[in-house]
Amino acid sequence: MRFSLANRSAEPPGDFFLPKAVKRPVLWTPLLLSWLPLMAIEAKQVTQFGRTYFPCLAGFLFLIAWTLFLYRKVWEGKYRKYFLSCLTLFLTAHIALNVYIFKTDVWDSRMFSNKIYQWLIKHHIHEIYIAENMPYYKNIVAYFNNPKYRKKIVFKKIRSLEEAKGHYVLLAPSTGKSIWDNCSADDLGPAFPGETKGRVVASFKSLASSRIWPQEEEVCTYRDLILHQITGADRAKGYIRILKI
Repeated sequence: MRFSLANRSAEPPGDFFLPKAVKRPVLWTPLLLSWLPLMAIEAKQVTQFGRTYFPCLAGFLFLIAWTLFLYRKVWEGKYRKYFLSCLTLFLTAHIALNVYIFKTDVWDSRMFSNKIYQWLIKHHIHEIYIAENMPYYKNIVAYFNNPKYRKKIVFKKIRSLEEAKGHYVLLAPSTGKSIWDNCSADDLGPAFPGETKGRVVASFKSLASSRIWPQEEEVCTYRDLILHQITGADRAKGYIRILKI
């Protein structure tokens, strides 16, 4: 049996939705199924995190599609041109905003090791110093040298900046509000005693300075979006810096 919009265009949206939606399980069953996990979570008071709410997304998508179907007259009537213009403007702005966020945050912060490597090679630096107890060592240094790279970067551990005179030092992020540490701390403290600001020759975004990547971890998301405990100052401490001593 074919479904024709033309044959049903005369039906008022209200009369169409309420009686026939109740009579057709195919219409309300997806909604009910998508909300079952949420009802079970609230009834049992289990731990709340992202994955448990994903089934609800299907119900929201169904409602959006159903709403557009009910108001199909917008597509067929005299307001179609204005509706399409508004929709195009909205989608364009949405895509432009996401591209901007991707290029300025998501991509740069994820490719930090490659960007640091390229900077070092460009400046003919093949040896760099790091703190002996460097935080996030396994996230920054352990897998820094790609096996495909012909030129390798050698990392040497030091206890103080005095040991690196005439050389470069890689300074790790000092914030504990990072996805690398599950936002389990606030500040990690300076890696070296003394002032380092005047010695910074380059800084790079990292996952610890990103606004987007921490949202993959539930504790970070809770502290950021709910408690508002992650500030711009914390993200500034998430940059990876290179010092010239």
